[in-house]
Amino acid sequence: MSRQVPAIVRDWSYWAEVVLTAGVGAILFFLLNLRDLGQLAWMIGGLLLYHRAVTDGLFRRDINPLQQTVQDGVQADEAIAEYLNLSTSASETVRLRSAIESYYRIGEPEFRWHKLRSLNEFIRALDTMVLHKHSPTMLTSEYYAWLLPRIEAALPGNRIWAVSRFMDCEWDDSPEEQQFLQANLAAASRGVDVCRLFITTKESWNAAVAASRPIRSQVEHPQLASFFGDIEAIRKRDAGILSLIGDGLIGFDDDVVLQDEHSDDGHARGFISIKQSEVEDLSRAFNSLKNLCTRVSLEERPKGQSSGDLVGEQGADGRSAATCPDTPPPPVGQH
Repeated sequence: MSRQVPAIVRDWSYWAEVVLTAGVGAILFFLLNLRDLGQLAWMIGGLLLYHRAVTDGLFRRDINPLQQTVQDGVQADEAIAEYLNLSTSASETVRLRSAIESYYRIGEPEFRWHKLRSLNEFIRALDTMVLHKHSPTMLTSEYYAWLLPRIEAALPGNRIWAVSRFMDCEWDDSPEEQQFLQANLAAASRGVDVCRLFITTKESWNAAVAASRPIRSQVEHPQLASFFGDIEAIRKRDAGILSLIGDGLIGFDDDVVLQDEHSDDGHARGFISIKQSEVEDLSRAFNSLKNLCTRVSLEERPKGQSSGDLVGEQGADGRSAATCPDTPPPPVGQH
């Protein structure tokens, strides 16, 4: 087995110092006939060269494991980036590496608890997406940042199915809700199958139709299927279905559902679910709930008729007619 040549032997500057030491000693010893001084120059130069060789070897012995550790860390980082499918995005890979480096740079004991908490929250969020196929709960800005482009990207023939529970943050004059309304109307106009169920009391519904421009604009839209469900009547018929629907939802085909989690402070929140069994359960629950609702539209009224009065379009079986699919759904159940 061949012996590895020390790194210093391959260093040209080391050999330059050897030649310089030998040359100075030779000049003093032979040319100037200063034999004692020449020998002293060789002795001091030799000691310095030996000291450099020893310290260089010790330094390299200590630094090599550190270099290997750094290299292993970089390789692990690249493996993580590849596993998380971030290798195609240079900016995300850089941010991930920066986060890992920042984590290991925090060594102060005062920050240990906060450091571990941040790491646990990060791991929990990733586990939620990987294991449960849910996103973490999104705050208002994140909620609309995900939702609006999704509606705008829907193509003719795609299906958007939604349930509105008349929460405080819905159908108000906020810029986000105005954009949400316009995105829904535009989607229906270009041929997207938009079907929305409004679930509330009769009094709240009639008041909203009379006074709320967002509600009226949806009910009046010829391509948008609007349904009203009396919450009291639904509770008597099938109370469990409202628990499945929760605070409301908006689904896209049979691929993904955004489930609302409105908070006490009146701000919109929600999480994305792409878990197939869950999406299927919610789709069946939506269809079952639709069969307990009435298709609504606003028609020309005789003088004196209240603008809050609704015309419900009933099917032959007494259920509501709809532009969205009316195939009787299977019983709603959990997987």
